[in-house]
Amino acid sequence: MIILRNTGNVSLALFALTLLPWVFSQSANAANLAPGTYKCTNAADFGGASADPEVAKNPKLVSGFCKYQARFGDQAFRNLQLLARRLVKQWSAQGELDLNNIEPTEGMGPNTIIWWFSDPDSNVALGEMLAQNDHLPRLREFPQVEIVTTMYSFERGYERELGMDVGAFYGKRELETEPGKFISNLTGGIFSSTVGIGNPLASFLELGINASMNKKRAEIVTRVSNVCTVGSSCNYSHNKKFYVMHNVGVKEDDIGLKISATPWIDAENPSLVLLQGLNISYAIPTGEKDSPVDIYMPYNYRDLTLRADQLYVLGNESTNVDVRNGKLIGVGSEKAHNQFLILMKVSVQLPEGSKQDFPQYQPVKDDRSYSQEELNALPNGELSLGDIFDSLEPVCFPDVLNPQNSEPICGFRFSKLDRKLMDHRLRFTVKKKLFGNGSFRNESDLEKVWPLSAVYKGKGYYQLPMFDNQEAGSFVLTIELDGSNKVAKKLKKAALVKGVKFEFGYFPGSTNPIQFAPEFVKRIK
Repeated sequence: MIILRNTGNVSLALFALTLLPWVFSQSANAANLAPGTYKCTNAADFGGASADPEVAKNPKLVSGFCKYQARFGDQAFRNLQLLARRLVKQWSAQGELDLNNIEPTEGMGPNTIIWWFSDPDSNVALGEMLAQNDHLPRLREFPQVEIVTTMYSFERGYERELGMDVGAFYGKRELETEPGKFISNLTGGIFSSTVGIGNPLASFLELGINASMNKKRAEIVTRVSNVCTVGSSCNYSHNKKFYVMHNVGVKEDDIGLKISATPWIDAENPSLVLLQGLNISYAIPTGEKDSPVDIYMPYNYRDLTLRADQLYVLGNESTNVDVRNGKLIGVGSEKAHNQFLILMKVSVQLPEGSKQDFPQYQPVKDDRSYSQEELNALPNGELSLGDIFDSLEPVCFPDVLNPQNSEPICGFRFSKLDRKLMDHRLRFTVKKKLFGNGSFRNESDLEKVWPLSAVYKGKGYYQLPMFDNQEAGSFVLTIELDGSNKVAKKLKKAALVKGVKFEFGYFPGSTNPIQFAPEFVKRIK
């Protein structure tokens, strides 16, 4: 048994081939092959170029040639030709084949494929692979790759706020203990990086973008999805015609998103998908006669390797026009969207009946629920609300999307929790002190309501709103039982300790921007 070739995108496993004796044609003409068989003829057996029509037609075959007689015609034969070309291309890319010979091409006879390699083993390998894969078309003959590309636009200067929208979901997970695992490739920030990111950060990014859209700070410009056959050129777009009047007539342009690539699956690591010759362009109108369309090309016919279980960020730009409509951005146009992100994800789809063993990107939800094991680990009726309020502590996380910003994202959480109290809802209200500097960017963020279980260490935290300027200031945070409905009012009235209130300081640009002293926390009774 000889391991002869890595067949990659066909069977996605090593092709184990029992090396058969070479079958040489003793006649010059191999036209009488039975369907599903092949023969290889060397130069010594030709008896002259005119003795075989294939050689007469193609002088390059004077060194020898192999011919395969397919069982079927039409689509089945076209699939077989595609298989032969893919195998040769892959073997050549792996350095296992010298292409200074004849690549597979259609022969003179009906439904025949001819080729010739100087390596005898390669000739046998291709002939055997053709015989094994010569069958009528199935619903899906080759592995396919689904490519989903989404383009988002953001308000200008939104980097920090997006970082906070994403940071709101950190709370419990790996980022708390292993931040370097996710920030090593984002040294320039999310809007100036081209990088693949895995979970949970990939899911937090999508959740953060959704939060930004809910606040009308971001929009989906376009989203395109296409299923591409492995090894075949794939082109898809979401665009429309744009017409501009000129002195000599009307000029026509396309505006929108265009993407082209040829997908390949790594035979050794099927979680890797190569997009060969990836080209991404986005065209927007400018309103100017001389240059009516601006074209941004974040990826210009380069290869890109993506992991099937990651989200890839690319095509980040800051422009001098609104990405949505091409209008020039003037001074004070804070609502204009001059930044965009392109997020791309791929998934592998095998032919029907094949085992699906490829990793897939699985979005993580903002799930702050508790498993039975987690509930069993909590005290049950042993702690009071006062005990829990006394466990309040500040917490800070790095701004993963903007690591160039030394100031972390901060808030508060509780380090104690009791099963009997975890469903109590808390209202967080932050205010600027009557006398003092500092303010917040969004007034709507100054009041939040969370269940106690959602701001417990290991599950989540209360994130302080984004400060609006770079001035230090003093602020007051009040945390008390929510009384917005009858049940909540009843619980609040019965509680001996209804909440806490304290003052804290904010120092912008610091690696420890929150000044907090537990001894100044006052109970609300």
